[in-house]
Amino acid sequence: MERSPSHQTSEGASQLVIEPSASLEPSSPDQPSINDLKSEITWLGIFVSELQGINCKLESTIKDMEIEREKQLELREQERGAAAAEARSVGATHAAALARLTNEVETGQVAQV
Repeated sequence: MERSPSHQTSEGASQLVIEPSASLEPSSPDQPSINDLKSEITWLGIFVSELQGINCKLESTIKDMEIEREKQLELREQERGAAAAEARSVGATHAAALARLTNEVETGQVAQV
């Protein structure tokens, strides 16, 4: 059996179409003809090329995902830094208010409400 090129489906998956062999020499499972062997070698070469293309696309996708992951990690780190800075600012404001109130209590300057 001779194979025709694979075709892309709408989902992107490859679909193999098999056509009858045009070999002039009869072949059997035990004794494939030279044409059968040449055909197999040709199609194996095509499949290897297709697999290499798929592999290249996968490597590219993985690289893109790694870049996106790094960006997300950097963004999270920036957000953590901003949150920490805000917490320090709020903490400093509260510490200043506590110090002022403590000083007022100690000096008896608490305003009567």
